[in-house]
Amino acid sequence: MDLYLSEIVADELASKSPEQVKSFSKIKRRAVVNFVTINGEIDMRDITREHAHAVRKFWHERIHPKDGSKPMSGSSGNKDLGSLRKLYRRYFEHIGEEERENPFRNMRFKDKIITKVLPFEDDWVRSRILSPDVFDGLNRPSALLCMALIETGTNKGNWAIDQE
Repeated sequence: MDLYLSEIVADELASKSPEQVKSFSKIKRRAVVNFVTINGEIDMRDITREHAHAVRKFWHERIHPKDGSKPMSGSSGNKDLGSLRKLYRRYFEHIGEEERENPFRNMRFKDKIITKVLPFEDDWVRSRILSPDVFDGLNRPSALLCMALIETGTNKGNWAIDQE
């Protein structure tokens, strides 16, 4: 994992904020921890399709539980499988074995859990967000940023913010 972060994707991480690097690393590390928990410590060259199937089975049991517990969404399993697929591919590209078949290829879950997000009540929006004093105490740039976030529906990670 250290080689991956320090050499293989170092150029990609250079343009990310410390918070983005932490999030990126956390997702990849979780996938590796899950893989090792399921299959044990295995040299990259020894990972087989059976190991990949074991990871897929691990997630399948959480996405489609038979014990009546609350199912997880397919996106959680897809993140792990996608991370492992990319880690594997990028590692072997890095050492010059681009043609090595990826054991995690073509493994995905359909995310069938659809959650309906209910809209805010009009009164709540008027009293909380549209209140004239909602931005009291914020400096002007911060207030303008909040207004832009509300207006566009985006998140702060999509904005280049000058911290000066």
